[in-house]
Amino acid sequence: MADEPTPLTRRELREQREREEHQRAERAPESRRHADPARARRRPLALGWMLHGWGIGILWLGTHLLVGAAFLLRFGANPDRWNALVVGEVYTQFAGVSQLGRLPIERVLAEVPAPAVRLMQGLYAVTGEDRGRFFLAIVALAVVADLVILIALWRASAGGPIAGAYWALAVPLLGPVTFARLDLVVVAVVVLAWLLAPRRPLWAGALLAVATGLGLWPAAVFLPLLALVPRGSRRLAVAGYAVISLAFIAVGFLGGGWDRLASPITRALTRGLSLESIPGLPTLVDMALSPGRHTASLVNGDMVVRGPWVEALVTGSTALVVVPVVVVIALGVLVLRRREAPASGDARVGRAKRRAATQPTPATALVALAGLLTLLVTARTLSPEALVWTVPFLAVLAARRPGRGPWLALVVLLVTQIDYPYLFQGLTYPAAAAFDVAAAAILVRNVALLALLVWSLLAAVRELRSSAGVAPGQ
Repeated sequence: MADEPTPLTRRELREQREREEHQRAERAPESRRHADPARARRRPLALGWMLHGWGIGILWLGTHLLVGAAFLLRFGANPDRWNALVVGEVYTQFAGVSQLGRLPIERVLAEVPAPAVRLMQGLYAVTGEDRGRFFLAIVALAVVADLVILIALWRASAGGPIAGAYWALAVPLLGPVTFARLDLVVVAVVVLAWLLAPRRPLWAGALLAVATGLGLWPAAVFLPLLALVPRGSRRLAVAGYAVISLAFIAVGFLGGGWDRLASPITRALTRGLSLESIPGLPTLVDMALSPGRHTASLVNGDMVVRGPWVEALVTGSTALVVVPVVVVIALGVLVLRRREAPASGDARVGRAKRRAATQPTPATALVALAGLLTLLVTARTLSPEALVWTVPFLAVLAARRPGRGPWLALVVLLVTQIDYPYLFQGLTYPAAAAFDVAAAAILVRNVALLALLVWSLLAAVRELRSSAGVAPGQ
């Protein structure tokens, strides 16, 4: 009996819990260790109405109605009068899938992944082969995906009301083009995979493979997603991703061969230089300052530039393809190599640590964001809707990590909408004042986008350093 431990009093238990909390705070990453308590106290007062579901719902509805009304007031309610600005790509896709009955899939929309073409073929059949209803079906699908992401971020422990409010504000800032594309559907699948990763790694891997089949770019967030999975279960996530990916590859090969499987990538690598891309920025400035040396014309929805500098810039952008690959792999490996936190003697604390270790963290969100931004910045084309890929990770960071990055991103999104669709037509007249206004908007957007990339890279490295030896979420 003398060897039995003496039971702790309530005071001693409380002091032990306080010591453990203090130790966890000391081991926490810098972004959580230096949070401002006064700022945290003020937040419910300033944003109190957003802390409820009805508040976020009002914000979502109000911002979407405002953006839609502004677009309709400027361009009218008839899609045929929108000068192919928003609906041009949709109508091209409609024309493409309408040919599937007569042409094999390898000759239809070769720049679009085959699973996405099959999805559009299903919408084509459901809408009775009517172009207007096809467009409305894509819009409806995008709105549903938008709401799914909003609810998922709001309810997720990694997001919460601030993340939901950020999403409700950021997507409308990007403009109506977001709802005329299937990108939101792909983003919704990625978000669901991201949130399922800690608890359902097999399903998370499978969902991310589905998203990759539809859009290709989700492959860039596979390693950060894998970092959210407990080490002992990561093989399940890899298995889910591999099985679905191999199934897509097999079906694609049987349907169109290797050429059709690779065509979205090869087409992206052979496209012309877009005037709105960051590699195309020198030609944009030259056209504004010295009209006549370069010209631009609309090709497949992109304002493609031609002139004496284009060949060198295209060669440089091709060489830059390796940069996002290196960034994605390097940061992904670093976030995966973080050690698990040591186990605690208290079973309840141990369970809490294991739960926290599988929650999306600023480090994982920053790594995913930095990889995607590097991909967008180095590409020779920069579609406005592609920026929505980054918004879920920015929403998590807005909720979990103090910093200017997520708010700088809102400026990028807003200026992008000002350029497209409102100023875009001005790019066809280099000698006119409208070109200078559009060029100034693109210049501001691209400089801000570069600044956002630098911020994300530096913040990711700092977060990984400060959380070295700490499990995700600690």
